[in-house]
Amino acid sequence: MQISVEETLLIDAIEEVRFGKLLDVSIPYSEPTIHRNLRIGNGKLIKRLREDGIVDLVSITVHEGEAQQIEVAGEKNGFKFIKKIKL
Repeated sequence: MQISVEETLLIDAIEEVRFGKLLDVSIPYSEPTIHRNLRIGNGKLIKRLREDGIVDLVSITVHEGEAQQIEVAGEKNGFKFIKKIKL
């Protein structure tokens, strides 16, 4: 899969954490220029970020070096929320 420099740094951090959470993640979109083989969950993460235009995340839950769930903040009708998205 082709990924950007920023996405590469994110995947490196996910693999380093192995088990836990990354907090307050911001991934601006940039052109994918690096070819990298990704684990299934990490590939799903990158696709989801791109498809939904997600730039800022509250957290990424990591299990065995693979993204499992993301949390994004939002607001609807004046109510603030955090949405959990299973990958």
